Amino acid sequence: MKKCLLFFLFTFIFECQYAQKNNEITKIIFDINKKIIDLDSLISNKKSSILVTPENFKEKFAYYQYQLGGSNLKDGRVISQSATIDPKSINFNFSIRPIKNKLFFIQPRVSLQNDDGIVSLFNKGKLQNIFTGGMNFIFLRNSFLFYSDDTKSTLVNELKILRAQYKTSQDSLKLKYQKIISITIKELQNDCVIKNYFRKKEVSDEDLTIEKLEKISKIKKNLSDLVKYGIIDSTTTSKYSSDIIDILDLAGKVLTDIAIKRDYINKSDKLQQNVVTNKSIHWISFGVDYSKNDIKLLDNSTLTKPYNYLNEFTTLKASYNYQLFKTDSYNLYIAPNISYTSNRDFRADSLLAVTTSLPYTSGSFNGQITKVENFYTFLPKRLNTWNLETPINLFYPKYNFGIEAALRAGFNNIDANNLGARFSFIIPVGEKDGQALLIQPTIKADRLFRNSTDVFWKDNFSFFINLSVNLPKLIKKA
Repeated sequence: MKKCLLFFLFTFIFECQYAQKNNEITKIIFDINKKIIDLDSLISNKKSSILVTPENFKEKFAYYQYQLGGSNLKDGRVISQSATIDPKSINFNFSIRPIKNKLFFIQPRVSLQNDDGIVSLFNKGKLQNIFTGGMNFIFLRNSFLFYSDDTKSTLVNELKILRAQYKTSQDSLKLKYQKIISITIKELQNDCVIKNYFRKKEVSDEDLTIEKLEKISKIKKNLSDLVKYGIIDSTTTSKYSSDIIDILDLAGKVLTDIAIKRDYINKSDKLQQNVVTNKSIHWISFGVDYSKNDIKLLDNSTLTKPYNYLNEFTTLKASYNYQLFKTDSYNLYIAPNISYTSNRDFRADSLLAVTTSLPYTSGSFNGQITKVENFYTFLPKRLNTWNLETPINLFYPKYNFGIEAALRAGFNNIDANNLGARFSFIIPVGEKDGQALLIQPTIKADRLFRNSTDVFWKDNFSFFINLSVNLPKLIKKA
């Protein structure tokens, strides 16, 4: 009975592993065939304004979009699935592509903010805990790339030549690879010593004759060639040493075709990327946010205990975004944007602090408990606040480093904060093409030239660090 259970258990595990491997290969085949269809569409539509395939476009620019800094990620001006943290807020952006192969993105946004700092977000009784939920919309099209008709025509001709080479050599390459695979399988199957050697089983020195060592050397070269051609992974011979023959059999049936198509796609992608290098793109984004927070407000009709007033307001925003790609040297991003907010004029200096004392008795001890409560004595008017900001971002891919500067001018801001600026360094952390974290040390100026009583460095300047987390990369690394 126990042997039967063990047999069924091992069979179940094997079937699950086989099914998982089969599903992975099916997904790879589906993705590769889809990319080839996109390539055929790009080549056939010579008069179209599309310069590169939609997937290639998204993959190429999404990486550089993430390097545009925490403030741009936070405000949803760029395509991102990220979490950003600054001294007063935590923000989450999620990117949705509702129409397949269309470069239109919807970005839901959630934010928690506290004027006393993010440490106070989860403390009870704090003022200005603001919850924000919003939606950003990004319209971004290949046709916005600035290029000439000659550029498109040259690219299409080069892609046609590459496709013709791929179709001409596809069958001959497949036969070449399959011949190497069949010879290797035959050598492994016909000799137990050689098969045990590659399966990492113990083989005596007496069994390893000169003839067998020559065959082993030839098989190693064949495996090395298959790795070079992209048919098997470099870890295959060690990671899957126990079933190397099964892997080679799969390579002969499926992986050779995948390798040939993948090589064609990679070469096509390089042609597209070379054309897009030193090109620029522009897009528009706009959004709407709804925010709310509870405010302690004195009831003027009774002048007694204050109550929680639900403060609600809306923010509308729009941005024009321009990005210049010089991938060998630098990328430039400029995003003039405008926003309107309908918040009420709740200022910190308008708060009334009331101290109350209550008697406290514990055994023979008699004392008092002191409680300080902050509230507003009146409901301030609703402001119509406008802000215009122009961030400029310069990123150097070669050094994986960037800088950002921004100037902001506004009208009717709370606390007369109508003029400000900021400067920051952009430091991605991790592998060059797969950062999960973006660190942005920032110096910020607010309420500039508000009045003569301000102490310039003390009242107008602050230094902090923004953190941005690329959620897909973080999940992948986890």
